Amino acid sequence: MSLKHSFAQLKAQGYDHSDIHEIKACITGADTAWAGMKFTRLTAAGTPLPPKDRASGYDLKKFEDGWRIVKLTGADAGKPLVCPVAQ
Repeated sequence: MSLKHSFAQLKAQGYDHSDIHEIKACITGADTAWAGMKFTRLTAAGTPLPPKDRASGYDLKKFEDGWRIVKLTGADAGKPLVCPVAQ
């Protein structure tokens, strides 16, 4: 599924913006990193889209022109954001 399609689906559910509650980032290798984020998706009226508490993890890689997300995973919003062990 493309990012454009994903945002279209969110908009159809009433999505307007996200509130970010926490971000954790760490270097995992010479040209790799990880970031985790806890957030809530909200409607224009400020009502949370269920589930209210969300979390995701991002694997990043450094290319010649900068850092890019290469993998996105869901995470348990009830658990602390923890950096993976460096490789």
